[in-house]
Amino acid sequence: MIDSYELSAISAIFTAKVKRKKRVKLKDIYDAEKARKDLITPAQPVELNLERYKKAQAAMRSYKPNMS
Repeated sequence: MIDSYELSAISAIFTAKVKRKKRVKLKDIYDAEKARKDLITPAQPVELNLERYKKAQAAMRSYKPNMS
């Protein structure tokens, strides 16, 4: 379901780009060099703050929802 929405959104963007420009280049629609660079360079690791994680876990253990 989400894939079909994504495909229709891509199609709409493509159509809008084509209508605005007289000459459309492949790079305007899909930049292969950028995609390759994104795949080759590793993503920066995310540092996790363990203290915040432990505090959040403790808070969730003591949490009791009010169902009234």
